[in-house]
Amino acid sequence: MLETPDPGDKPLVEFFRHAHSVQAALEGWRLALWCEREPAALDALIERGGRPVMFGWPSGPRRPFVRVAGISVDQLLAHPALIEPGQRVVLARRELPPEVFALLREQLGYEPDVVGQVLGWWYELDEAIPTQRPRWRPTGGLLPEGGRLEDGVECLVLVEVNDCRYVLSERALSTYTFGATLAEGEELRFVWYPDGQRQVWTVRAREPISPREAARRFPAVAEEAGANLTPRARADARSVVVRVARDAAAE
Repeated sequence: MLETPDPGDKPLVEFFRHAHSVQAALEGWRLALWCEREPAALDALIERGGRPVMFGWPSGPRRPFVRVAGISVDQLLAHPALIEPGQRVVLARRELPPEVFALLREQLGYEPDVVGQVLGWWYELDEAIPTQRPRWRPTGGLLPEGGRLEDGVECLVLVEVNDCRYVLSERALSTYTFGATLAEGEELRFVWYPDGQRQVWTVRAREPISPREAARRFPAVAEEAGANLTPRARADARSVVVRVARDAAAE
C-alpha cells in the first residue's frame, strides 16, 4: 500500500487505494494512471460502459479529492498521446496487451519486471516436481548476484505484488508459505525451465542485508522502477537473501 507523509499526496493515495480495491477489480480496472491534470482530449473518449483504462487526477488545489475517467484499451492504443510525461502507473495488469506495456515503457519508463530476474516455482523438499513447465504462472523469482544462477550464488527473492515484481523484505517473509519455510531455517527447492529443460535448485536463507548493501550488490534494484510508485526494495527494512545450489539428482 502506498504511504506518504505529504498531505499534498492525499489524492494520489486515494486513487491508489481504490485502484487496488475489490471494487475496482469487479469494475474491470486493468490499467490505472495518475496524472497531474486531466489529459487533453480525454473527455471526448470517456467510456460509458466498461472502463478498463482509468485516469485519475486531483480535482483542485483546495479539495484533496480525485476525479477519474475511463476509456477502453483500444481507445488508448488509438490515442497514445493520452500517455503524457509525469503520469505514474498505479496499476498495470499482466493481461494487458503487449502493445500497452510497450507504450508504458516508451512513454513512462514503466517496467513490471526486474532486469536479470529468474522466474520459477517453489516446492517443499517432499513435494513432487513436475517434469514439464507448469501451466500456471511462476510462484517465485530470484535475482542472482552477478547476473547468473549458479552453485553458491546468493540471490534476492522477488515477489509479485499487484502484477509488479519487488524484493521480498524480512518484514513480509512470513506472510508467504515459502517464506515461512525459509524463516524456519529449512531448505526449499526452486525449479525453472530454461530452454524447456528442468533445473532444480536447493535454496536456503542467509542473513538479510541492509537497503544500502542490497543496492550495492544488486544494482538492478537500486533505482526506482520507472513510473512505479515505490522502489523495488524497501528503504526501511532488510532484504531477504538466499543461497542456491544445483540439485542435479532431483532433475
